[in-house]
Amino acid sequence: MMPAAYIKIAMADKNSTLQRREKSRESFYEQTQSLFRPLKNIPSIIQPFQNSQNNNKNSKLDDLVAGSSRVILDIHSTFPFDFFPDDVILDETKVTIHSKYFFLTKEVRSVEYIDIFNVIVQQGVFFAKLELVDRFFAHQPIIINYLKKRDAMLARRLIQGMIIAQKHNVDIRGIPVDELLKKLDRIGKSR
Repeated sequence: MMPAAYIKIAMADKNSTLQRREKSRESFYEQTQSLFRPLKNIPSIIQPFQNSQNNNKNSKLDDLVAGSSRVILDIHSTFPFDFFPDDVILDETKVTIHSKYFFLTKEVRSVEYIDIFNVIVQQGVFFAKLELVDRFFAHQPIIINYLKKRDAMLARRLIQGMIIAQKHNVDIRGIPVDELLKKLDRIGKSR
């Protein structure tokens, strides 16, 4: 067993070592801070450049928000044949499909025009079926049944027109919706 005096000396020695380490850390911190004090004026030089980059990013984000809120077409499947009608919404950047399964339950799927591989419309006697083949989910196409024939064909033409316009990097943000509908319909028509 160790004598109590030996333990007290060992503890005092340990405390003094810890105090020295703490002092050396503090002095190192002060030295590094004094090295970087002259650099405090540099942000005033860099800040205008950073602000212009942030303004560009914000303006691009604002443009995307404005484009995604501008609806080009909104169609629905027919009620008596589909108890929970599905919705197809076209905006400037994507196609959004709301597939309703039961009361207050639905699946929302969005596909950008760039990612659409093919648009197929199958027409029956009374109704049509719109099928979107996504580039990444080609084995699982998005199918919307019981659409009016006129609505399904218009949706196909508009989607095809948007795909072609985006492939050619056409900026459609400034075009009014009525004029945009006419131009996309004309571009998307099959010959």
